[in-house]
Amino acid sequence: MTYLIRLMVAFIPKSALMATIRWAAPTWLPAKRVLWSAGLAWSAVGVLVVSGTGTDVGKTVVAAAIAALALAGGRRVAILKPAQSGVAMDEPGDVDEVARLAGKLTMRELRRYPDPLAPDVAARRAGLPPVRPADATAAVTALDRTHDLV
Repeated sequence: MTYLIRLMVAFIPKSALMATIRWAAPTWLPAKRVLWSAGLAWSAVGVLVVSGTGTDVGKTVVAAAIAALALAGGRRVAILKPAQSGVAMDEPGDVDEVARLAGKLTMRELRRYPDPLAPDVAARRAGLPPVRPADATAAVTALDRTHDLV
């Protein structure tokens, strides 16, 4: 079975680009076989934001596919998850899943909240500090200095 996902990919600070990613069953990731219907010039990529509305819409798998492509091309890749919710501190989160699927990369998670809620709500409920835009910006800036793709 082949899935077709339309993904809004935003390059920072460049303007947004609509890319279409096609892939066969999820088992293709370890083999790093990905079919792109839109080209992506790696030299233009520094920071890439993968976003989607809702849970289980494919953000982690898409991030892993992009990371796998970059790693296969010899790029230094970092994955940043500003806020992980709904996962206990001792359980693997989304960054761990990206690394499992894509390969060896730098993983960074800024905050983790136990309740499976929107991060700001989960932070309030847990009595923990929320992730602020300045926190995410600082983390991205630091990772971008030492990686080809964040």
